[in-house]
Amino acid sequence: MMLEAGSNPRVKNRGGLTAVQLVDPRNTELRRLIEKHEYLNLNQGDFIAVPAGAKLGKGRAEGEGEGEKQRGEEEE
Repeated sequence: MMLEAGSNPRVKNRGGLTAVQLVDPRNTELRRLIEKHEYLNLNQGDFIAVPAGAKLGKGRAEGEGEGEKQRGEEEE
């Protein structure tokens, strides 16, 4: 419940242990759940939603390469 509310699974207690280190090794379901939330927390903001069928390719940074012909572009 706390993980779903956004608590950070990487926070350590006074002994320097994280939640995943405190879980009973036999409780694999809870361990996987904590590891999943730890992964999501670490990578928060690294993922983007791309519509199915979207054409992906190299883009240009704003202002970069203005006036230069890029490979695959036709001259006007």
